[in-house]
Amino acid sequence: MIRALTGYTPCVFRPPYGAYNSSVVSTARTLGLATVTWNVDPSDYLQPGAGTIERRVLAQVQPGSIIISHDGGGPRGQTLAAYPTIISALRRRGYGIVTIPELLGFRPIYEPCVRLCDGLGVTRRQVPRDAIIQHAP
Repeated sequence: MIRALTGYTPCVFRPPYGAYNSSVVSTARTLGLATVTWNVDPSDYLQPGAGTIERRVLAQVQPGSIIISHDGGGPRGQTLAAYPTIISALRRRGYGIVTIPELLGFRPIYEPCVRLCDGLGVTRRQVPRDAIIQHAP
C-alpha cells in the first residue's frame, strides 16, 4: 500500500512500542523488511519540553545510534523545536545524519518505469552510483 501511494517501497520496519518476538521478525522478513529498533529515546511523546528532549538525546547518542522521535499522536512542537539544536550539536561532534537504510548499508533498488509513472521516481541521472537496477520480470 505504501508503494502504491508514494512510489517508495519500505525496507525497514519499526515494531510499535518496540514490542517484537521471533514471529514478528519472521513476518517482517517475509515481507522484505528488516526489523529495526532504537537505542536513544528522549521520551518526547511525554512532551517534557524542548530543552529536556535535547539533553536526553545528546546524553545518550553514540556512533551508530538510532533516535526515536514522534511526529504524530498529539502536539509535536517541542520535538520540532528541539531538533535544530540537536542536529547542530551532533554535527559539531562530527556526526552525520543518515537514513536508517543508509546506516545499515542497504543499497537502494530502482525499477525502471516503462509506463506512465504519474510523477513517481527519479531520473536516471539521480540514481545513486551504487544502486541496484531491477528490471521487472
